[in-house]
Amino acid sequence: MKKTVEDTKNSIQLKSKMPLLLVKGIFVIWILGNSTLGYTQSGEPFIDTIKSSFYIKPKLDLRADARTSFISTKPARIFGLKLGLNFNDKVQVGVGYNWLISDIKKDRKIVINGSIELVDSRLLLQYVSPYFEYTYYNSPKLELSIPVMLGLGYSRYTAASSFYQFVPDSKKNVVMFYEPYSVGIYKPIPWVGIGFGVGYRLLFIGNKSISENLNSPIYVFKLKLLVGVLYRGMKSKIKKD
Repeated sequence: MKKTVEDTKNSIQLKSKMPLLLVKGIFVIWILGNSTLGYTQSGEPFIDTIKSSFYIKPKLDLRADARTSFISTKPARIFGLKLGLNFNDKVQVGVGYNWLISDIKKDRKIVINGSIELVDSRLLLQYVSPYFEYTYYNSPKLELSIPVMLGLGYSRYTAASSFYQFVPDSKKNVVMFYEPYSVGIYKPIPWVGIGFGVGYRLLFIGNKSISENLNSPIYVFKLKLLVGVLYRGMKSKIKKD
């Protein structure tokens, strides 16, 4: 039986999705592997650790990260700043602000001053992100954690016309997605951590006025400033002097 055009198209689409499906599978296995242990570094059930951590006075949690992902197969970097509270070095909760810093562009036809122009449009993506992070391993030099983040913001295209006017090219619509990932942080000095992680961005609500697919694996580069450790170290040094 001869292959139809539709069969060939479906086969090509399936092959193009194979690397993405593989990454999803690996990440799910990784998360399940960590969660099925169910116990912390000390052997205590992690649910009990989370509950008890909230009874301890929190410290400030300040961090910046850069997440590399893909938007419709194009490499995309998202930068984020986060501020929250750290409970017992086990649980961190807070909120962040994130924005797309890569140039994701495409040619689009829009109406400007009554005439149709072909413009070079750039994708804008900005969102706030409540986050929760559980640290299941913590030593003086190494942290291993599983953060989860809920993103809520907007996306749209903007374009520069022939008169260099910055104009909206599409409607500003709400986007909402979920980002779970796993991170390891190395602390070269007690109050600074440098980390790397992998995860996946799952889109719940998308912008129908743009065609970009925001579902993607993510690769996280993180800089963590341990303000409490720095403050206590400076305070102790002042007392000694």
